[in-house]
Amino acid sequence: MAVVIDLLDSDGEPEEGGGSAASEAFSLEIWGLPPSKRTLSASCSADVAALGGGAAKWWKGSGSEEELGTSASSSTRSRKVSSGLMPLVRLWNHPVSVRANGRERPVPDAELPSLAPATLLRKVLPPELADALLTQLLAESKEQWKPGDWVIYGKQQTTPRSSGVYWFEGASSDNQDARPRMAPSPELCAAADRLRIAVAAMRPSAKWRPSLALGNRYDGGSDCVGWHSDFLNVLGPRPVIVGLSLGATRHFKLRHVGAGEEGARGEGDATVVSIPMPHNTAVIMWDDCQEAWHHAVPRQADSSVGRHPKAGLVRLSLTFRMARPELGGENVKHCRCGRPCGLKSKGGRYYLACNPAGATAQCSFWEPCAWAQAEAERLRREAVPIPGAESEVIID
Repeated sequence: MAVVIDLLDSDGEPEEGGGSAASEAFSLEIWGLPPSKRTLSASCSADVAALGGGAAKWWKGSGSEEELGTSASSSTRSRKVSSGLMPLVRLWNHPVSVRANGRERPVPDAELPSLAPATLLRKVLPPELADALLTQLLAESKEQWKPGDWVIYGKQQTTPRSSGVYWFEGASSDNQDARPRMAPSPELCAAADRLRIAVAAMRPSAKWRPSLALGNRYDGGSDCVGWHSDFLNVLGPRPVIVGLSLGATRHFKLRHVGAGEEGARGEGDATVVSIPMPHNTAVIMWDDCQEAWHHAVPRQADSSVGRHPKAGLVRLSLTFRMARPELGGENVKHCRCGRPCGLKSKGGRYYLACNPAGATAQCSFWEPCAWAQAEAERLRREAVPIPGAESEVIID
């Protein structure tokens, strides 16, 4: 069976062919074939190439009756499909991909919620707002954001990125968080409100309103964050977290962690979703994304980072979160170090443990968290389907 793919450029429009660009070469990656047969080159005229004995065909051209493209008539496309072609699916230039059972394939954004508890929103802010926020935060993050200290496997380490926190309302009284706290700018407040509206449109029942934004600055490909799930102290179980990416394009990855298997599997046999995050892109993490999945921004060579015209290699990540102060008070416990415990989940069970953030040492305190377990079950009973992006299937 032949596979037909219509690539989108960075502006979300089908890439043009023909005309003065007829002799320009392009390359496409063919997924599901051996690496030695993955890449083919053709001209932007109406070339059709086949690899693997016709196992995969790629169509590209200016839209004549003999081609298959968005500018071809619907009847032409229907005839092509009825003759054995798969549905025409639009993919972005750098599409989301999923790897499972040792195989990797690209997927349209609309398929992401069926693979992981996440929704991808491209060009989520008005371009002028995204650019103004990037300009403001590039200077502020360089001057005021700082690397953090964590205890990892008994050793104090400094994070390979710098961070800062912006509170919009109800600032936490947790003085253990050593990350710089700053007042949000009008641009950041406007972005937070846009994201609130986006979440409300997809899931009104969440009543989500961002209380804070955690900023991380990645200066180049060597700046990263490894596989982890977020602490839930301020957020409570099953939180909605919206991550906004500004500047350079880096990969945001999600890895499924089965019940009782946290840290027991590498990427080889786990489902891994890779999401390229260009400037002005947001990913919404829903439901059990912190409980059953880990996320990461892995190291990569500077040459593979998608440079931004203004930011260059620098990527700024802002994760917007809603604090739930009603879950504090008597629910707050302290470990043997005298510091507030961290709330996490493993294998579907919530627990309190010594928080490694900002610490110089870590004790062995650990105990189940009954109130978090009950709250998670309540939220799970009230859960609604994970919203997806607008469908990108061109032919049914």
